Amino acid sequence: MTGIFAGTKFKELIGSAFTTTYSPSITVEYSGIYKCINCGREITSNMHPDDDTFPPHNKSISCKDAKWKLHVITDTMDDNFKSVIG
Repeated sequence: MTGIFAGTKFKELIGSAFTTTYSPSITVEYSGIYKCINCGREITSNMHPDDDTFPPHNKSISCKDAKWKLHVITDTMDDNFKSVIG
């Protein structure tokens, strides 16, 4: 579960960015918080032109099949989410 500071403004969005599932080593399309659909673990991952790919679970996690799905997106493109929702 993701927590936010009380009083923080946020925008609810709908779009395909939230329905795509990513495997480890796939390039990150959107910066934000991702959740594993198999075990619920959350990670932060950033879109970066040099190299940013989704990680596998670390060895201490019992889930061995990481499948990441965008849970919270950040506006790192500074375009008020136009790159996400068109």
